[in-house]
Amino acid sequence: MHIARPPSGFIIQQSKAVEALFEARYAEWPRLSVHWFGIRLRLKFTAHREGVPVAHRPGWRLFVDDGDLSVGLPRIRAVYRVLGDTLSIEMASVG
Repeated sequence: MHIARPPSGFIIQQSKAVEALFEARYAEWPRLSVHWFGIRLRLKFTAHREGVPVAHRPGWRLFVDDGDLSVGLPRIRAVYRVLGDTLSIEMASVG
């Protein structure tokens, strides 16, 4: 499948579960909001090329950012799908 990124990047949508996860973890990881913003900005332009395909889920990809615990950045995993001009982040984990 060939995916063309819109010139201004993909429109990003997050599931309610992903939003709730990050809201719950911000107190534990003070720099998490900036880290997560940076990851979403990166994926806005590269999601169609980054990550690895998820087995048995055509079109779904897994992106992993290892973070850096020594400076307060946790590992973040995100499962997403690009469809048309939209990047939908459906699942994530922090830590």
